[in-house]
Amino acid sequence: MEAYWLEDGSNGKATLWIDGAQAISITGRNTGYYGDVNQVRFGIAEVYNAAYTKVYGDTVKVSNKYTGPA
Repeated sequence: MEAYWLEDGSNGKATLWIDGAQAISITGRNTGYYGDVNQVRFGIAEVYNAAYTKVYGDTVKVSNKYTGPA
């Protein structure tokens, strides 16, 4: 998964790719309302009534510029 976020008051953009294929993209939006990205989280957001849960993370890169494929 790769994500791109451009915070802008009138021409913001967000794009998500999964396995190299673009899954969703929005452009020309006021993303300034949401502010800058100041943290990145991954894993399972919420789990209820689960006795056992595994989450794996592999090759995580966080950058303010494109770093190429993992």
